[in-house]
Order: sequence, then C-alpha cells, then structure tokens
Amino acid sequence: MVKKLLVTKKRPSPNMSALKGIIGRKSKHKIGETIPPIEIKWPNVKLNPKYIDAYSAICGLERTSTISMLYPFTLIYPLNLELISQKQVPVQIFKMLATRFEATMHREILEDEVLDVVSGITGQQFTPKGMEFYLESTVTAGTELVWENRFTMYVPGRHGQETGGYTAAKFEEVPEAEVLDKWYLGATDRIKFARVLGDSNGIHYNAGYAKMFGFERDTSQPIRVAAKCVDFFTDIAGNPPCTVDMLIKGPVYYERELTLKGGMVNGSQRFDLFCEGNDRPSISGSISGSK
Repeated sequence: MVKKLLVTKKRPSPNMSALKGIIGRKSKHKIGETIPPIEIKWPNVKLNPKYIDAYSAICGLERTSTISMLYPFTLIYPLNLELISQKQVPVQIFKMLATRFEATMHREILEDEVLDVVSGITGQQFTPKGMEFYLESTVTAGTELVWENRFTMYVPGRHGQETGGYTAAKFEEVPEAEVLDKWYLGATDRIKFARVLGDSNGIHYNAGYAKMFGFERDTSQPIRVAAKCVDFFTDIAGNPPCTVDMLIKGPVYYERELTLKGGMVNGSQRFDLFCEGNDRPSISGSISGSK
C-alpha cells in the first residue's frame, strides 16, 4: 500500500482539521477495512516561547531554558489531528479515543533549537471489543533524534476479526502504593490550554458538550495532568534519556482533588493518578531512565 505523504509549513489549525474530519466522512466503517499509512512532516519548527510559558504555568511546572518531557505533544498533537482527519481514514473522528502514549526523550531540548517533526499512521489491530491503530511521531534536531512517541488510538465496535496474538496493554499493580502528591484541579485556563496543545475537542472546556458524550462535566486533557505526574519524578524526567508509558483509563474532571500514588516495580517507577469520586485510577503509568 502506497504511503500518503503530507507536508505543512505551519502548525495545522485544530478547528479546520476537526471540521475536515466531519465533512465528507463515511458514517460507517466496513468490517475488515484497513487504515492506510499516512505521514505528515513539519520541518524547521521554531518553538513559541509564549506557548512554553503558558504550558509551564498551567501545568504547574518550573520554567527553564529546556522544554519539559511532555511539551513536544504540543507539536505532534496538531499533526496527529490532521492525520486522523484525512478522508482516507475510514473511521469517524469523534469515535476515536486515545488510550496510551509511550514517549521517550533522548536528550534535553533547548527552546531555541530548530526542530523537524514527523507523525504517521503506522498500523492497526482488531481487538475483542474494537480496533486499535497507531500514530508514531519523531522530533529531530538536524539528523539527531531527540524525542519520539507512539499513540494508541481505540475505536469501539466490531471492525474485523480479532488480530492473532493481540494482548491488551496493562501494568502490574503497585504493592503497598504510597501517596506521592495531591492537588486540586481547578476549572481554569481550559480554552487556553486547548490552544496551546492544539486540541479543539469541546469535552475539555465545555461542560454541556461533554455531557452529550456521557461525561459528568468537561474533562482535562490527559497531557495536562500527566505533565504534573511526570514532573514529580524530576530526578528521572529531568535527566534524559528517559521513557514514560501511560494508559488513559478514565476521565479526569475539573474541580476535583487528584491523588498521585506510586512505587517501584521491576526497576521502574510505577504511578497511578486518581480523580476524586473514582476508586480506580484515571491514568496509570511507568517512568524509567536509561538502562
């Protein structure tokens, strides 16, 4: 199958990408239909200091001359949204759920570096309850790979015969997990953070709209709260190379107390983020340094 290649000279508009993903999109995915490989490149990217300032302030991070471990999501998210909005992707955009990301920072990235960003749809699997497909992204400085990520997107419903050997991702339980941190997630800067991240989904800043999709109210973007989780382990995240792997299990609502619990499991720092009112973790993750 021939890969479709896209090139953009500027950050794609999230609103235009979302609109593209609605207009002209098929209403039903045919059983067994595959998602073709598509890649988008954004060369010569210069980081916006105002976005870094806003991201750091909203996520409660210290502002330094280097960007935090998860900040590159503000670069790849608009590209990924543009990818899944292509008419060749035979799934409605609002049926897709991000369920996992696996990010590796290979070295510190200075805010004045010029970067090249690439994202692509790289494969899919049919699961017992739906379909997964994957978005893989790289950030390079010159010829040096400095950051990379793999997103898992999930689409519920019957889409094809279960892929042989498929195993759902999961983490080991943390024995005697201790409370590491607690904080209150206020309902502030919701639209501002959506602009910084490049996320136009109204469930993250409009309570009425979120309720239409079965949520209690508007929910935080996972990256917003994940950034603070990762920052707690600054001894690891602040000394790359390091890798963070997270499963997005449930919503994190605004105006709730959040509790971060964790402990060491098999040489990696395991953690779970709980949202007030839910006894199960909304996010589970693991972070580890170079081995």
